Amino acid sequence: MATGFVVTNFLDPAEKIDGILLGRNGVSVADYWKEEDSNVLFGVAMPKFPNLLGRLGRGSGSSYNFTSMLEVDAKLIAHVIKKAYEQAEPGQKVVVEASEEGAEEWSNEVAKRAAFFGALLQCTPGWYTLEGAALQTESIDDKTFVAKNAPWGSGPVDFQERIEAYIAAGSLRGFTVKVVG
Repeated sequence: MATGFVVTNFLDPAEKIDGILLGRNGVSVADYWKEEDSNVLFGVAMPKFPNLLGRLGRGSGSSYNFTSMLEVDAKLIAHVIKKAYEQAEPGQKVVVEASEEGAEEWSNEVAKRAAFFGALLQCTPGWYTLEGAALQTESIDDKTFVAKNAPWGSGPVDFQERIEAYIAAGSLRGFTVKVVG
């Protein structure tokens, strides 16, 4: 019956590990995601959270074949880590995170495709409706916030092709890398 779990793009990943994930200035993921400008890059990285790369839900590929999306995310994360370390000398460490500009650009692209999920708002409270919260949004700002934080709405193949093209380009556009030590 699939009961007893929560799936939402607003779930703090730290909740599942019974811990706290803090970014720059001590902000938690849960608090960051409440901010109006809380953007995510490719669904795997956020500004203000250095070296935190993983499937975040927001802005990521969505498919009934969930493992295929995990594979796309894993390839992207491996690319980012590899390219970041190529900038360092042996023994040096890197700090990599989504840039504010890169995450905002991606989130705006996500919002353009969020209409796909609009029909699902008529479903009963559940994942697609943020347990009914998406049905309560009144203002255009609230609707924009929900749209920017939706999964990728052009389908899993389009998402995979975009990520593969990004990797093939060989850059880290949208990320910042700082070499330390």
